Amino acid sequence: MEPLVSVIIAAYKPGDAFQRVMDSLDAQTLPQERFETIVVDDGSPDDTYERMQALAATRPNMRVKRIENSGWGSRPRNVGTDLARGEYVMFMDHDDSLFPDGLRAAVEFAKANRSDVVSPKESRTNDPWWAMQALRNGDVGNILPGGDIDLLRPMVPHKLYRREFLNEHGIRFPEGRRILWEDNYQNIAVFRHAKVVSLLASAPVYLWIASDTNNSRTYGPMSPEFWDRLDDLVAYIDATLDTEEFAAARKSALLHEHRWRLLHRLTKSTVANQDGPKLEQAYDRANRIQERYLPVEWDADLGVFDRIRATLIRARRTDLVRQQDAVATAISVRSEARDVRWDGAVLRFHVEARLMEAGKPIAFREEGGRLFRVMSPEAAEVVPQALLDVTDDIDRFDVAFALRGRHDPITWTFPADLTVRREPNGDGTVGMVVEGEASIDLATAQAGNPLQPGVWDVTAQSRWGGLSRRSAPRSSGSTGALTGSGAAIAYTTQKGALALDTAQRLRSILNEGPLLVDAALGGKGQAFSLALPKLTVVAPTTVRFELLAVAADGTEFRFPATVVGDDRGARLESAIRLEPGTYTLRALAEGQPTSVALPRRLTVRRDGRAQLHRPVTTAVKASLPARVAKRARRTALDAAKRLRARWRSRKQ
Repeated sequence: MEPLVSVIIAAYKPGDAFQRVMDSLDAQTLPQERFETIVVDDGSPDDTYERMQALAATRPNMRVKRIENSGWGSRPRNVGTDLARGEYVMFMDHDDSLFPDGLRAAVEFAKANRSDVVSPKESRTNDPWWAMQALRNGDVGNILPGGDIDLLRPMVPHKLYRREFLNEHGIRFPEGRRILWEDNYQNIAVFRHAKVVSLLASAPVYLWIASDTNNSRTYGPMSPEFWDRLDDLVAYIDATLDTEEFAAARKSALLHEHRWRLLHRLTKSTVANQDGPKLEQAYDRANRIQERYLPVEWDADLGVFDRIRATLIRARRTDLVRQQDAVATAISVRSEARDVRWDGAVLRFHVEARLMEAGKPIAFREEGGRLFRVMSPEAAEVVPQALLDVTDDIDRFDVAFALRGRHDPITWTFPADLTVRREPNGDGTVGMVVEGEASIDLATAQAGNPLQPGVWDVTAQSRWGGLSRRSAPRSSGSTGALTGSGAAIAYTTQKGALALDTAQRLRSILNEGPLLVDAALGGKGQAFSLALPKLTVVAPTTVRFELLAVAADGTEFRFPATVVGDDRGARLESAIRLEPGTYTLRALAEGQPTSVALPRRLTVRRDGRAQLHRPVTTAVKASLPARVAKRARRTALDAAKRLRARWRSRKQ
């Protein structure tokens, strides 16, 4: 039986990181006999080839090929494609990994849509928003009718390609040493010739492990080689997408290269280097590309900050390029999450995001009913006023919110009903803010599927004017819920950001109850039931715990406990049997490896009576003036006396 998919790995001195690749392939839910692994060693000077052969000796679905060093990943990938037998091919780097269900999900999606190419959900370890601009659209059976080439981004090789489609159109990576952006060539050709290009957003497939070995970082605008490669790439885009059918895609692709390769990279090089022959040559090459492929009227389609960069680079004003880069660098986004609450199994909260400049709200000048970017007098003389008009750009302030897993680096966006409004700054200028209601539905948070147990950070990405900024919405307080399948706690991290723990790994629902006050628990060894009214009961739930009572000498005692949620509300049920003394408490949720500290103490008196109370820590005491601390102690003692008296009256 021929394999469904051939996984092709170009290897060059991968070291121990290659084991990560193999571990992820060994863990695939797609049966091993349904895919093959082809490793092409690009002439590694160490023992890579021998190590690969040893791995292949224990894996019937693995083949290894060694070639003379080519100096880049293109040739080994092409050799692997020629050797492949699978209906589909997928390219992996030699130090990345696949999610366990990745191959099965990608192949199944490709077959369901008869795809020539599937651009799958890819995560990157150091970037929670990697690839999310396209993935926010959800699953798309075919992106081609809409003509949006940006949905194929990022144009990495980690996609699923139908092998016969590649062969039919002769699509291969350009070969040679130091061929920068080789994967762009492959994917531009794919967009030109494919009938069906699918976007798989609902299942994580590929994990890019960020490292310092990215070959493209060895290039920069101060090197003629950088401009040679960029010349080649924009010429290829221009020639490949040269028909009327692909006019919009051609313009979009060229503008992408203009923004990210030319404007942003050259701006950073201008800031990092003084004026001189090398920088002058870089501007010569940039201006040639602009004049040949990027008409000046296209600058109007850029965001305001990129419009400014493009104009200043065309004018070769390196002084103003540096000035405006400092201005753009000072722009940030401040985001907040307020009124965090549970509405059934849905966590709702009010969100707000505001563009800031040097710590203050961004300022636009209002004139004749239009809004303009405020510029320095020197820059305003160079940049036409029409390019500084942001009136029509205000509504394009785009803010997206997502959950990012801490255990598995996966990002899932969630909906937010947002509006953009102008906001007077009080000094005659106008700023802007995005606000609205966001919601996280635990039943559908993973692209229509239930959110997996774990710790999830809420993150935001704001895009406007050619800038992209990440932020963690600020929040305060916490709120817990019993969801039927377990517990979920929305809480504030130590850095003041909003997070969600659906596995009780860092937060316990026992921290969400009324245990902030003293509570007599009954006689020694007796069972007790303590109401937890702060917990929202979404569905009948039982959560098992071990309560760990730690004595002053460090001795640890354990006893079972259960949090029950039903139509009578939420409550903690347990029994204790301890010697007199004071104990600190920890909670260990069933199935979790570590316990969570509870900010409560348990005191067992000589008569066997037990009491839960919240201790006043030394740090808190030290931070209060002596008179205030004394008053706080007296108040706490009075409250304890009242509770004891109330308990005794009930016993009588």
